[in-house]
Amino acid sequence: MDQNFSSFQNYQPGEDQEIPFVQIKNAAYFRAKARGVLKGKFVNVSVMALLYFLIAVGISFVSGLISGIVLRVLGYGEAEIVGFKIADIVSVIISFLGLFATAPLTIGYYRLLLDTLDGKIIETENLFSRYQKGYWSSVKYLFLYNLLSCACLLPAVASEVAVWFMEQSIDITVGWGYAIQLSLRLVCYIVSMVLVIGFVYRYSMAHFILAEYPEMRAVDVMRSSAAMMKGRKWRLFCLHVSFIGWFFVLAIGGTLTCLIGLLVGIFPFLTYVLVSHAAFYDDAANREAARQAEFPSLDPDDYTFASEDQSNENKD
Repeated sequence: MDQNFSSFQNYQPGEDQEIPFVQIKNAAYFRAKARGVLKGKFVNVSVMALLYFLIAVGISFVSGLISGIVLRVLGYGEAEIVGFKIADIVSVIISFLGLFATAPLTIGYYRLLLDTLDGKIIETENLFSRYQKGYWSSVKYLFLYNLLSCACLLPAVASEVAVWFMEQSIDITVGWGYAIQLSLRLVCYIVSMVLVIGFVYRYSMAHFILAEYPEMRAVDVMRSSAAMMKGRKWRLFCLHVSFIGWFFVLAIGGTLTCLIGLLVGIFPFLTYVLVSHAAFYDDAANREAARQAEFPSLDPDDYTFASEDQSNENKD
């Protein structure tokens, strides 16, 4: 709980005390905090984002080459299983195996974002820090995270399987058959989209939590993020929406300059967004109070002034 807000709640009319200013931490607050910590570091942190992107794309490219070699050796070509190309299935499996290379890099990048927020010196070594500490926790966590995110797509996958079975018995390209398969796909894809959005916001703090607590288990990281985001999803959504103007400026600039403006501006833009996201996590986790505590906790309610008063009473 914010100290100013706690003092405001405890104010009683008629008492000779000053009512403190209560600062509402809205989207503008988190954007302003991000701009403040990025002063003098914007280029450096943006370069780190570019480096992270290039390495991740390089790993994805290698994964694609491996997928092609495996399919060529096995000789599957355009073969399908229940309407899904074997090539796509193999690509998904190999992308999961690619987590052994990309997972520590991803968590290291989120650690770098927190270091930026904390005013620390940003160096290339920060990006690769999780290869030395917290490697396996990064791999296990991102495997679980990606697995659950893929599970959100099961309704869409189920619709494709159902349509494939329908194709075996009737012509679904005309008449009522077409209407049924179209409606089925539409409903299932909407359900999947809702599940994905809910999943993303529910576990939006998980990357930051693991970046700060590399010793935590993957399941505990997910649970902590879910608990932290209770009552905060709408605020985070508003923060994301507040960048829509910058997004359109970037898109228009990229169109007018034949994508040059987009390529130049995309990484500073993403840096601004993600550091603002880190500022949101900093507030949600009440990290300042956690740093001052003897036994840090991920539950912000552990640092309320009410709990401190009770602990002082117990000592007396």
